[in-house]
Amino acid sequence: KMLFTALTVESGWELWSSAGTDATTGLLRDIVPGSVSAFPGMFTNVAGTMFFSVYDQLLGDQLWKTDGTLGGTTLVKSMGDMRIPTTGSHVSGFTEFQGNTYFLGGGSDHGLEIWRTDGRAGGTEELIDLNPNGNSAFIFNIVVNDHFYFIAETESTGTEFFRTDGTSSG
Repeated sequence: KMLFTALTVESGWELWSSAGTDATTGLLRDIVPGSVSAFPGMFTNVAGTMFFSVYDQLLGDQLWKTDGTLGGTTLVKSMGDMRIPTTGSHVSGFTEFQGNTYFLGGGSDHGLEIWRTDGRAGGTEELIDLNPNGNSAFIFNIVVNDHFYFIAETESTGTEFFRTDGTSSG
């Protein structure tokens, strides 16, 4: 089954699916009900679960997942609240590593950081805050052997290449 974003007057830009025929192609879920768009994007398949970002005008970027069914298309975690100007929110750059999804996320006072999720709200957390006074992570994620690499910035050393074994200490 293919997942994609499509536009209609009735639902705006929303999540659609298709098994390759007209009969199996259609709106999977109107995530932001009505004609307001959810703008689903950044689709990344991790072990049969598709993770993606959704934009909500009130809450900003949110982390969602789907198994390709209506009932299996759910919010994992809202990354912020756009009604609070100091927090904002962001979700992008999904990368699979060791059965988890790592991504660039923001929405707290920590700025943009590397986050990880196992697909549950309680299993979604900031991996580490490398720059407590602002953004640290950038969209460049790569997995080589047993490590996840990313570019981040710290106040003391500036922009550097970092690696982790998937733990905040590694």
